Amino acid sequence: MEQQDNSTNLCNVSDENTDIHPAMESVSEFQIERSLKALQAIWRRPAYQNGLKINVIIDKNIERTLFLDSLKIQYCLNNLISNAVKYSQEGIITVSAVHLKTHNGTSYLSLNVQDTGQGMTEKHVRDLF
Repeated sequence: MEQQDNSTNLCNVSDENTDIHPAMESVSEFQIERSLKALQAIWRRPAYQNGLKINVIIDKNIERTLFLDSLKIQYCLNNLISNAVKYSQEGIITVSAVHLKTHNGTSYLSLNVQDTGQGMTEKHVRDLF
């Protein structure tokens, strides 16, 4: 089965395009490994029941604790993993955290969820936002 890339870069999700209550918009401590492993544990059984395995990959260059809107990040990741489990019949779901550095020295955290599901058509992607 050819792997389809359904990854979503959360850095590109803007506030006006998310359905998150304003009370959730606050900066707090986010421990990447602990948070991603917790999501993996939550979704392991439902994924297994669909013939799926969930992998977590964390870039070694990422600081293990960051201060960001951890509730929003967890909300988005949970929804992406939920969709991956729901719309993939077998294969692998990979949740990854990657450290991106731009030419001017600015650092970004890229969180991605990739699965082996059928994916979305271009029209669905355009209609998303």
